[in-house]
Amino acid sequence: MITNLDKFYVNNKGKSNTYDYEKHGVTFTLKFAGRANEAFIASTAKHSVILQDKANKLSEKEKERKIIEFNQKLELDVLVDSLLVSWSGVIDNDGKPVDFTVKTAKEQLGRFPDLVAELMTAAANPKNFTYVVDDEKK
Repeated sequence: MITNLDKFYVNNKGKSNTYDYEKHGVTFTLKFAGRANEAFIASTAKHSVILQDKANKLSEKEKERKIIEFNQKLELDVLVDSLLVSWSGVIDNDGKPVDFTVKTAKEQLGRFPDLVAELMTAAANPKNFTYVVDDEKK
């Protein structure tokens, strides 16, 4: 049954509904970063624990210095492991397409923390994943 809630939220468990985020000729296909996306929740928990373990081994002064680095690493890992489905338009210096893999995405996007933050913001915005329900199909 389709209800008016379908107008406001992604489909059940985030199984489909992707969003294409385009920037400078590159398209990033994202999944929704919400509670219904179990991979997102699991990845966030996993990488948070890993980084917390690393932080616990540092002095308080070192933690303060590394907090931004740790947060950027967390965002990158969560984005690539659970939200980024694919990309298109990424090319190397010879103009050849760069295939999307987890390893390649982490290598390439790891150099651009502001882009990672931008993609995380897009993935967390439910408006990017809503769809209009045709009232006549109810």
